[in-house]
Amino acid sequence: MPAGRRAARATGRALAALKIAPQRVVTSPYPRASETAELVAHELGGVQVVEDAALLGIEVDDLPALIERHGDDLLLVGHDPDFSVLVSALTGARVSFPKAGAALIDPVAGTRGELRWLMRPRALALIAGGS
Repeated sequence: MPAGRRAARATGRALAALKIAPQRVVTSPYPRASETAELVAHELGGVQVVEDAALLGIEVDDLPALIERHGDDLLLVGHDPDFSVLVSALTGARVSFPKAGAALIDPVAGTRGELRWLMRPRALALIAGGS
C-alpha cells in the first residue's frame, strides 16, 4: 500500500481512537485531498465527505460561509501552506502544518479558536497502533 494511503488510514484510526466525530469531512476538490478525505472518513465510520472549492486557498474570512454550508463540527482536508496560515490566523499559534498531520481547534468566538493539539504523522500512527 502506498505511504500516502497508509498515512491517511492511520490518521483516520487515530482520530477515531481520540473520539473525534465530525459531522462531515470537507475536502478540497484536488484528487489526493479527496482520496485522503475518503480514507479518513471510512476509518471514522463512514462520515459524509463533501468537496468544497473554498479549500483551494482557504483564508480565515472564508470560514463563516464554509460553516454555514456544512455545519460547525468539521474535519477539513486541504493543502499547505494554506492550512498553516489558517491555523495561525485562527489561534495565533505559529505552526508549520505537516503533510498528513492533524490539528484540533476548538472555537472560541467568530473566527477565533484555541489550538488544542497539532500532531505529526508519526504520532498519529502510534495512536492508531502502527509503528
